[in-house]
Formats: sequence, C-alpha cells, structure tokens
Amino acid sequence: MTPVEYLDSLGYLDTKIIAAHCVYITDSEIEMIAGKEFYPVYNPVSNLKLASGFTPVKKILDANINLGIGTDSSSSNNNLSILKEIHVGAIVNKAVNKSSSSVQANEMLKLATVNGSKITGFDNGSVEVGKSADLTFFDLNSINFTPKNDLIGALCYSATPEDIKDIMINGEFIMKDRMMLNVDEEEVKYEVNKLTDRILRSL
Repeated sequence: MTPVEYLDSLGYLDTKIIAAHCVYITDSEIEMIAGKEFYPVYNPVSNLKLASGFTPVKKILDANINLGIGTDSSSSNNNLSILKEIHVGAIVNKAVNKSSSSVQANEMLKLATVNGSKITGFDNGSVEVGKSADLTFFDLNSINFTPKNDLIGALCYSATPEDIKDIMINGEFIMKDRMMLNVDEEEVKYEVNKLTDRILRSL
C-alpha cells in the first residue's frame, strides 16, 4: 500500500491530518484525500536543500485540496522565512510544470494566509471583523515594491524580510519600525553564539 492507502486502512483519513511535504504523493492518493480533512503542507526550500523531491502543488490545488506552506525546521532550512518559501515555491513550480503561468502569486499568498489559517484552526489568515489582528506591515516605498503596479506580485517575487516594518499579533505590535518590542535581539544573539561555542568545543 501507499502511505495514504495505509492511513486509510487504519481509519486515519476520517480524522484531521496535517501532512508535511507530500513530495511523493501520487495522483490516486490525491483523489483519495480530496474532500477529506487531509491538509498537505508544502516546504519548498527544505525539499530543495535535502533533494527530497517536489510537491505536486498544481495537481493538489486543481483537486481543490487546502494546501498550506511552511518552512520546516532549522535543521533542513537555515532561513525560516515564509517570504522565501512563497518566492521559491512559486518559481520552482513554474520550472517543474514547464509553464510560466503555473501557480500564480495570488495562489502562493493564499497558501501562506487563508489556507494556513484553515489548516491550523487559527481565526486569522484574512483581514475581517472578528478575526485575530495578526498583521504584517510592509514598506511599500522600498525598492522591492517599486513601481507599485502589482503589489501581490512584488510580495511574492521581490519582497524580503527587510521590507517588513511592523508586525502585530492579536492586535498588539511586537515589532515597530523594525525594532522588536518584546525580545532583546542582542541578548538572543549573544546566547546563541555562547551555546554554539559550547557545543562546538564539546565535539
């Protein structure tokens, strides 16, 4: 049996499943999970770094399956930037499918916002009354958003973390003008370097 067939034999397809990567998912498995609470999560940078393979993003989206996007862990992705995942994920699928129109910028943005909130169960992912005010504010005057003719395209293909000015979680700013308000970055860097030095000296 394939992995999805095995999960089905155990009754797991009748439960909610968040499945990371899904680089080897077959066409028949995609048919099996369509309409189920089975949520694949695409991790393009990790998959490329580890040479794991390619998630069939277009096939999954064409089957109306709620696909998310993630970074995976620091051991398989040194960056952990969701913006990088959006960028790489979009251009990789164009190459894999040999089509420049495959997996558009708005689809990638949806993976990281609306789809992600459905998968995790958080009441965010879109700006609506009654939802958690989890917001990221970008500097639209940066070079990466110039000219302002296609903001979603710029977010997907040009933007970097340096373009982020403010971050709000549940209505409270945790970063303002690129300064963290609840974390001492210098202390974090100091502790990380100290721990790394201790680990390396113990090898």
